[in-house]
Amino acid sequence: MGGNSKPPRAIPQGKREPAYLSGGFSFENSQCSPENSVKINYMYDCLTKAQNAFHRAISDLDVSINGKVDQFKEAFEAYGTGRNNTPNRYQRWFWKLRHEITGEPIVWDKPEGSGDVYINWGSSTCPTSQTAPELELLYSGRAAGTLNKAWAGGRNLECMKLEDPKLSGAISPQPKPANLDAVEYRTLIEPDKSRPIPCAACLVPETVAVKTLYARKSCPKNWKIQYSGLAMADSGSNVDGDFICLNKDVFNLPAQSEAGAHNARLNPVWMSCEKCNGEKIVPCVVCSYENKAEMF
Repeated sequence: MGGNSKPPRAIPQGKREPAYLSGGFSFENSQCSPENSVKINYMYDCLTKAQNAFHRAISDLDVSINGKVDQFKEAFEAYGTGRNNTPNRYQRWFWKLRHEITGEPIVWDKPEGSGDVYINWGSSTCPTSQTAPELELLYSGRAAGTLNKAWAGGRNLECMKLEDPKLSGAISPQPKPANLDAVEYRTLIEPDKSRPIPCAACLVPETVAVKTLYARKSCPKNWKIQYSGLAMADSGSNVDGDFICLNKDVFNLPAQSEAGAHNARLNPVWMSCEKCNGEKIVPCVVCSYENKAEMF
């Protein structure tokens, strides 16, 4: 348990040591039997061993110009990586031990920064990167929204699964429905043609938030880019609609309209400003923020 092969430290017969760990881990004497004290002290010894590796790395730190990066190797190995790093491992161990001693239920709280989901408009897959955490594809499909000549309906676009959609039966008496149908996009190169918009729901692990930034081509400091593209909206609809950031890679695909005459078609968004040289197409970028401090 805890990755330490050293046997638990036993307590002499008749001696009752205080049962505590830093971070508010304490019990009443009535709960702290000799057996429980052994478990607590064993966890404390393992935690102290990992902590000492960090202390040694800091105390032996060579801050001169000749200092080497590998002097942090021992501390990095003690910290670990991924879900089995030291904080995660000891947090799970703490919850389990508290449950064994106090009988309190184990509540697996979702820690801040455990992930966020965004829609990759214009792609049926999730972006890949050697530096960013591997993304999980929840599902892929096509963009759908309200017909462009409708006077009522949802203003937002949805990424709808194409395979085996789950639909409910008709309601009787049948009310006048709001229609949801395919949405396509057009470019300035071929404005008379359009194409369906593929989409993918992507889970970004170990992130606090995912944000779409308009009129930008890069992410702020400490944020990581997921994809970049152009701001798009339906300029011919009777219903006000949301803007989306359409992945720039989709513009490499040939136009092949599959929608009817009344399906919504998105166009690039133009913007005018004091420092712009005339009206310009608005770029966009989707960024994720990881709640991690940088060592260097």
